[in-house]
Amino acid sequence: MINYEKQEYANILALLTAEDFAEKKMVLENVCRAFDRAEVTWALAMSSCLFFRGIMDDFNDIDILIALEDVEEFEIVFRKLGGKIDNNTVQKPAFTSPYYKEATFGGMHFDLIGNMTVNTYGTVYQYVLKQQDVEYLTIDGDVNIPLSPVEANFLLYGMMEGWQTRRRFKKDLCFQFLKEKGLAHPEVFERLLNGQKLLNQKTGKFEFNSVSFELLAKIEQLK
Repeated sequence: MINYEKQEYANILALLTAEDFAEKKMVLENVCRAFDRAEVTWALAMSSCLFFRGIMDDFNDIDILIALEDVEEFEIVFRKLGGKIDNNTVQKPAFTSPYYKEATFGGMHFDLIGNMTVNTYGTVYQYVLKQQDVEYLTIDGDVNIPLSPVEANFLLYGMMEGWQTRRRFKKDLCFQFLKEKGLAHPEVFERLLNGQKLLNQKTGKFEFNSVSFELLAKIEQLK
C-alpha cells in the first residue's frame, strides 16, 4: 500500500523549503491568502490538487475550479492580486465548460474553470463545484489551500482520457487512492448516478450527465 500521508508530508516540506518550489510557494500563498478574505467557492484541481493529497510529487501549472456564480468576483480578486486573465482563451474541442480562461500570476500558468465539462466517448460530464465538496489543507501556519474531491478529479481525468490517452495514468492514480483510502465525497458519484441534467453547450439541449462505461464500472468497484 502507498503511504499517501508520508508523500503528502514530503510534498509540503519540499514546497516550503526547496528552491525548485520557491515560485510555486509564493504564488500559492498569495492566491490563497487573497481569497481567504473573499466569498468565493473555488478549489485546486488536477495535478496541483493531487500534489497536496500525496498522489503526485510535482505539478507544472495550477488548475482552479470555481463555482460558476462566483467567477466575476474571482476575476476581480485575481486581477487585484496582479494576475492577468486571457479573455480570448479558446477551449480545446473536448472541453465545453461554460467558463474557461487561461491566466498567469507570478510566472505560473493557470486554467480557471467554472463547471468543468468534458465531451468525449459520446457522453458529456460536467462537474459542478459545491462548497461542501471543498476540503482545506493548512500549510505554513495560515495558508488555507482549498482542494477539490479526488472523486471529481478521477471522473474528469477518465473523461479526458477519451481524447488524450496520457491522462489514463492520473486517472489510475486517483482510482488507486480512492480504493485504498475510501470515498470521502460519495456525493460526487451520487450526483452523476442519480441522473443529474446539464446543458450541453454544443447542442443547446439538456442531457443527462454521463461518463464512459469503463468509469461506471470502476465507480461500482469503489462503492
